Amino acid sequence: MSELCRHFGVCGGCASQNLPYQQQLSDKSAALSAALSGLVERPVEVRPSPGIFNYRNKMEFGFSHQVRERAADGSYVFENCFGMKAKGRWDKAVDLLQCRLCEESGAVLLAAVRGWAARKELSYYDLRRHSGFLRHLVLRRGVNTGRHLAALITSPGELDREGFLEAVLGVYPDATVLWGANPGLSDVAASPDLQVLSGEGFITEKMTLDGVSGGAALETVFKITLRSFFQTNTQAAERLYAYVRERAAESGCADFFDLYGGSGAISLMLRDIAGRCVCVETVPDAVADGKVNAAANGASNIEFVCAKVEDYLPGALSALPNSCVITDPPRAGLHSRACAALLQALPRKIIYVSCNPQALARDLKALAQSYKIDSVVGFDLFPHTVHVESVAALSLK
Repeated sequence: MSELCRHFGVCGGCASQNLPYQQQLSDKSAALSAALSGLVERPVEVRPSPGIFNYRNKMEFGFSHQVRERAADGSYVFENCFGMKAKGRWDKAVDLLQCRLCEESGAVLLAAVRGWAARKELSYYDLRRHSGFLRHLVLRRGVNTGRHLAALITSPGELDREGFLEAVLGVYPDATVLWGANPGLSDVAASPDLQVLSGEGFITEKMTLDGVSGGAALETVFKITLRSFFQTNTQAAERLYAYVRERAAESGCADFFDLYGGSGAISLMLRDIAGRCVCVETVPDAVADGKVNAAANGASNIEFVCAKVEDYLPGALSALPNSCVITDPPRAGLHSRACAALLQALPRKIIYVSCNPQALARDLKALAQSYKIDSVVGFDLFPHTVHVESVAALSLK
């Protein structure tokens, strides 16, 4: 086992870094198999992440003015911390000097920004009192392109732009740098009005998947903004998407429906094997990103629909029977009306991508009245945490 992060145990970023990685995979397999008991007969394989440290392509760090201790006279002693949430706490952060989830230079960036804030005597945000200027720093990177995006979220006020830029560009000279103010009380790294301080305001990432049935490899380029949804473990996501692509190709279908499709990553991975792919997503920003990425990759056979899946499906029942449906719902799983519509339309194949074994088990039980489960495979996109992704392939009985 590699040396533990110096903050392990107090930082909320990792839960099982102290366990050998093979044990982590075994534990995730056992949890997934237990959730699917009665639905699958054999233990569910969980495929490993290509890298187990420095794998995250997105990190959100918080600035926290917080209580350190209570003095003998009963008064509170405060401190400023900049990093990840403390384990089990919503109101405290760990002052990170190291993080083994992001690339090693992430800690260098934290030190540079921390030094700039100290020199300028900038106040950290107090989540209990809802006061302070500095709130969040978001770091995104293109693992396969080497590009970086850094975004500072503050309370409304004036920013020392030159000093902040110097801190960021001293670590990542090619970074695109953003700044935005969050005027609300919610502890979210978002702003209704982002300003580009340096660069283009976005980064690019690319994924390359092997060809299907001996065909040419498929390279896909993504434009990623601060708000874009993109799987946080690029290399493990490539393996998951490759598996989904293989199962989709085996379906023999020409029409595909990508439900809860986000910015269309799965749709883009099917563009060379699909006659037509409809990507249904309820978040307008994600749909807009998807259209941009489809155009950049020459994917004219992808149609984007901005709607709730449970509202869209009842009107598309006649198009579903000879199709393959890929669904990647949020943690809550399929909406009951979406599940009912699938059971009414009976598409030829369903490929269900899940981040929640309990929700997956519930939905597979419902779908089992008309479908048989051909396979379930887990993918570890989040080493050192309890989370696991899984892909279930279903076909009509």
